Amino acid sequence: MLLPRFILPSALLSLAYATPTLVGNQDAYGHYQVMETVEIPDGYSYQGPADPDTILNLRLIVKSAGASQLSDKLDQISNPTHADYGKHLSQEQLASITEPEAGTVDLLTSWLAAFSGVSGVSHARHASAISFKSTVAAANLMLAANFGIFQVTNGDDSIVRSLHYSLPEYLTQHVGLIHPITFFPKPSAINASPTAKRAPELVNSYHVSRRDADPELLAACTSIYPSCIAKLYNIDYTPPVDERLSGSSLGVVGFLEQTILQSDVTDFVRKYGIAASTRANPGNFTVELVNGGTNIAEFPGAEATLDMQYSMSFTGNLPVVFYSVGGRAPTLDANGDLRPAGTGVNEPYLEWLEYMLAKPDGSIPQVLTISYTDTEQGVPRSYATHVCDLFGRLAARGVSIIDASGDGGIAGQEDFDCVTNDAEKKPTFLPTFPASCPYVTAVGATSGIPAYGSAFSSGGFSNYFEVPAYQKNATASYISYLDGQYDGLYNASGRGIPDVAISGSRYQTENNNVSSGFHPGTSGGTAVFGSMIALVNDARLRAGKPVLGWLNPTLYAAQTSSVWNDIQTGNSYGCGLVFNATEGWDTITGLGTPDFARLMKVLG
Repeated sequence: MLLPRFILPSALLSLAYATPTLVGNQDAYGHYQVMETVEIPDGYSYQGPADPDTILNLRLIVKSAGASQLSDKLDQISNPTHADYGKHLSQEQLASITEPEAGTVDLLTSWLAAFSGVSGVSHARHASAISFKSTVAAANLMLAANFGIFQVTNGDDSIVRSLHYSLPEYLTQHVGLIHPITFFPKPSAINASPTAKRAPELVNSYHVSRRDADPELLAACTSIYPSCIAKLYNIDYTPPVDERLSGSSLGVVGFLEQTILQSDVTDFVRKYGIAASTRANPGNFTVELVNGGTNIAEFPGAEATLDMQYSMSFTGNLPVVFYSVGGRAPTLDANGDLRPAGTGVNEPYLEWLEYMLAKPDGSIPQVLTISYTDTEQGVPRSYATHVCDLFGRLAARGVSIIDASGDGGIAGQEDFDCVTNDAEKKPTFLPTFPASCPYVTAVGATSGIPAYGSAFSSGGFSNYFEVPAYQKNATASYISYLDGQYDGLYNASGRGIPDVAISGSRYQTENNNVSSGFHPGTSGGTAVFGSMIALVNDARLRAGKPVLGWLNPTLYAAQTSSVWNDIQTGNSYGCGLVFNATEGWDTITGLGTPDFARLMKVLG
């Protein structure tokens, strides 16, 4: 919300931190309007003004003129009963909808160019962002800011921030935010590992031997290998090896310095893959480095290895790309403060999405899998909203985006207490992001044979995103089942998580040419479900049909109701409480686990 021009918090009026005058800027650009203000957080002290020559890296998000139009278009092309179903947008068609009002980018870049000390201005057209470098002196002038040095009270760390920034009133209608000007880190112990802190399984054994357990499945699934997955989900299709490629492809995203060793994937696919391949080296893939990403093969990561080995064990000759994305995104700690730059545990979704949206038609895999997730409240809302909007743009171009729901049960993904990260510290369940974005298909987990909902499977209701139309009936039914239980601990009008589920126990991998096993979590299932969708796309393209694109409206449609094995037992643990699985959609297993043969019959 924009504040009146001169209403500033008391900290800004202190003698130690004086508000800079706006007179000179007003003469040149008219009245300025405050965009954002914050107080000096506990644990910091103001040390003085920042060096005027210090360089700041800033990103300005430009408001889109066609946000509602894109939403309507997405609903049409992703609704299996609509005449425009499957008519995905080209890059230029998308740009024609999402571009800002004519002249806006020129207006903003001209404004930036007017200030000496601003450099490196670049416009990410397809992501509505303008990145630039600025000296502190220039930023103070053009943003009516007062960048200073703030030192941690009980430490040596210091950062350069401003407690407020403003824009000329004539620009405010065009700018969503500029970050990270007012984000204050709170130094804390950082666990940079993407390996989740998982809730304990309520049943220690993988097998739950029951009278209705299939002996053949029990024998095949003492541990999870591709052969077990194929039996569990009736995966009976492999891309033809003696025909041209259909055009179906799969992308796997690696964050947080996760790298992959080609020989690990090749050896695993040779031994355990179920899809025939004419490649000399089955399991071959390409690597694209994004945002300074690296792929140091000598130190492969367990997360990337799991993702790639189970993505490629079912896809045969389909092209697979591994995106190694460098950097870290803004991360809020349990008090709502930003963690130090470069030490956060959140993935740089924004930089990766800007890269993907800039790619020309035909160069983006139609299925993208992400096995990473964050506690939703640990992601700044404005950042999460913009990232979700960009996921929607990818979906409009015919891309299915599949993400793990997380491995912390009701408590989300990180080691947060189950309270809000604001001053109130109210008890709350913790949903995850980007699983909470309506344009993303979230994958939960099951365990056992027959399957039950895994204790660690994260799920719940978003506090950032409203329940989408395609999901309203499903979530309403579950909330009715809860019958008032946990009221006030979750957002009953929020988007529900997850959408589907896949087995999440005892995945076996090979890491650095050494067998490694017992990887629980939602990551492996995300890779498996992404492979299923890539296979369906292969069949559709060979039949002259478009790829599936944004999945969720189709997954919740009546025509696909026969696809799901409804999981009605199990519960997710966290916050000292449990969500129970039940008939229909639930917060542990979503719609249930897929039967691939039925999925192919309905959608292939």
